[in-house]
This record gives sequence, C-alpha cells and structure tokens, in this order.
Amino acid sequence: LITSSSSDERLANPYGGKQKMKHFPSNFRLFWHHFAKACAACESWAGTDEEGDDEDEASLLLHAMQWLTEVSGHPERRYRIVATAAALHLITGLTKCLVVQSSHQEKVAVQVTVAKNKKNAKNAASKKRLADLERMLHTIDTKIANLQSTIKDLFDNVYIHRKRDVSNEIRVLASELCTEWYSTMPSEFVRDGRLQH
Repeated sequence: LITSSSSDERLANPYGGKQKMKHFPSNFRLFWHHFAKACAACESWAGTDEEGDDEDEASLLLHAMQWLTEVSGHPERRYRIVATAAALHLITGLTKCLVVQSSHQEKVAVQVTVAKNKKNAKNAASKKRLADLERMLHTIDTKIANLQSTIKDLFDNVYIHRKRDVSNEIRVLASELCTEWYSTMPSEFVRDGRLQH
C-alpha cells in the first residue's frame, strides 16, 4: 500500500542535494512531506515576496489541493485511494511545518520581549534589532496563518469526507494519519470541534 514508509528516512530534499528521490511509489509519503515543506518555505506565503517570484509555488499548492480534493471523491476506487493518500500525507507534511514554525514563533516572541525590556533599548542598534525581530515575528505569524488555513481546507474537504469511505484502505489510512496529527499538533486539531472527528 502507498502508506508504507521508506526505510531510508534520510532522503535529501528532492529540490537539491546529492541524493534524489528514486522509486516514487515507495517514497510517495515522503514526496508529499517534501512538497509541503517546499511550499511552506515560499516567500509569498510569508507575504514578503514583493516581486512575485514564488507565486508559482503558492499557486502550485492551490492547484494541487483543488485537484486532490476533486479526485479524492472520484467514484473509481484506485483514483480515490491515491488522491486521498496524497491529500492526507500533505496534511501531515504541513502539520510538521506548522510545528517547526510554531516553535520558531515562540523563540522570536521571547527575543522581542527581551529586546523591549532592555535598558539600552533607546539606542539606534537596539531599535533596529527590535524592528527586525518584530518583522520576523510578523512573517512567521503570516506563515502560520497560511499553514493553518491550508490544513483546515484539506481537513474539511478531504478527511471529513473520506473517513467514512466505503474502501477499508481509505478508512484505515484516514484514522492512522488523524492519530498522527493529533499527537503531532494537538492544539491545531483539538479546537473548533475537530476532536469529535
């Protein structure tokens, strides 16, 4: 089945590095995790891409989400399994990115607080440092909001409909990955009534 994880978790990012992602079927899950990581790294997601260089990556994610959502409801079982697995693994990858960004947000927020409370916060270097930290925190907040929105869209449009699919494989995959999401980022999946799912 598509969900079996590769024994080699050390595969490099498919967008660079010495190792390439070979044997796509066995690395299906890892591909979607890397795809999520690459999309989450886009400058346009952070609202800092003035030239629009990363618009292609952001729109690629949007098109992929739309396509996966549509195909996950396809009457043909094999298409439904592959699209559902891809969408659910994409949620897993985005959740991992959200964990990293949330941790980074906490660290930067502490640095902002410390910079504001410094006694010599009135000199030019301290003001510049504080402005840079506040800008960084705003960028991280924007990325987190985009990640949460994307995860919620996929969760509501794919998981909610596939968790009771007629195919046993899809139901098992949905419940396994949902358990992983709850354990990875409980604060994201336990609010807004999502615990009942």
